[in-house]
Amino acid sequence: METNSDIDQSDLATNPIAHVGALALMLIIFLIGISPGVAKATDPRFSFAFGTEGSGNGQFFYPEDVAVDSAGNVWVADTENNRVQKFNSNGEYLSQFGTKGSGNGQFSGSLAIAIDSNDNVWVGDVGNTRIQKFNSKGEYLSKFGSEGSGDGEFLISFDFAIDAVGNIWVADTLNHRIQKFSAEREYLSKFGSEGSGNGQFVYPEDVAVDSAGNIWVADASNDRIQKFNSNGEYLSQFGGSGSGAGKFSFPTGIAVDSTDSIWVVDMGNSRVQRFNSKGEYRSQFGTGGNGAGEFDHPTGIAVDSADNVWVADLENHRIQKWIPSRPTTTTKAATEVTSNSAAIKATVNPNGLTTAYHFEIGTTSEYGFSVPATDKGIGSGSSGVEVSETLGGLKSATTYHFRVVATNAEGTSYGKDETFTTK
Repeated sequence: METNSDIDQSDLATNPIAHVGALALMLIIFLIGISPGVAKATDPRFSFAFGTEGSGNGQFFYPEDVAVDSAGNVWVADTENNRVQKFNSNGEYLSQFGTKGSGNGQFSGSLAIAIDSNDNVWVGDVGNTRIQKFNSKGEYLSKFGSEGSGDGEFLISFDFAIDAVGNIWVADTLNHRIQKFSAEREYLSKFGSEGSGNGQFVYPEDVAVDSAGNIWVADASNDRIQKFNSNGEYLSQFGGSGSGAGKFSFPTGIAVDSTDSIWVVDMGNSRVQRFNSKGEYRSQFGTGGNGAGEFDHPTGIAVDSADNVWVADLENHRIQKWIPSRPTTTTKAATEVTSNSAAIKATVNPNGLTTAYHFEIGTTSEYGFSVPATDKGIGSGSSGVEVSETLGGLKSATTYHFRVVATNAEGTSYGKDETFTTK
């Protein structure tokens, strides 16, 4: 899907019509209360659920947690069956590993799960007070942890997250603290103590890490989410007890998506809530029950690279998938860059609704031009569509910013800013 667009560099600074249009846009944004470059907050849509109660392949007995690898495969901590099961992105059973016991590769009691950047699968084996590491085939590799309250020790009921460099952040629930370990399983540091003050916890149930390395903790019995920097220093919090928007009743799971939005499993209210990176409430989905899109004690949560949300629906013995309502966008690196031209590319998923796109382009991240000038439709499918535009009339030895913008009936999504420099 290529077109050719000539950009007059001088227009970026001198076009008065463009300036009037920008001012009008800012006025509209001010009046309706939407920040430029921020997607409209909409609830995701229920897609499907998989799993039934039982011990057969693809069945679950109290699945507590869920994780997604780089290929989109879904890994489920099937707690009472003392195993981990693997499914493809359509919820079709692929494989499993684990049995009941205390030996290497065996499990006992509650299970938590996380996947690192190499697609190794780490399992919190709570009953055995340890975390075990497996490769992407489910083969046992190593373990760490023991029972206690000393450094590197745990008390039962913990979940964990793995950051971009492989550090492991453990919600050591009954010790009311967070512990940090290296990718080599060495104890590094800790923060937190029992209480309700800033930086204190009462039963921290889960932890997540955003793109800046900040640590977000589901402080369950305090009905709040707390934010810390990578040194464990307290930054902020949000929440409070209740059932209204932004309130919690024992939050048990937390995940961060590609835009650094915070997704929280609000177990006692049978729902999932979404907050922006400042902790401001954006949307929610779910209600109590056993029908499609309903929950009975939801616990774990994962968000995949396409911002699909996967929820462990504990007492319904299933995993539910929720998909974004607005388009999903990924800006890609520019190619075919010359002194006066370049090809810019992206992937856009309409997520089942009629969608159109354009690119924003300019010499700063304020952009200034749209290419094509009129949005181009890409249909209403549910998979990624490759889109591209060929730019001409560029100035040599100049850095340009660009991103893809896609819109459907549920809102607008903005791809991440990318740059290229002409020759």
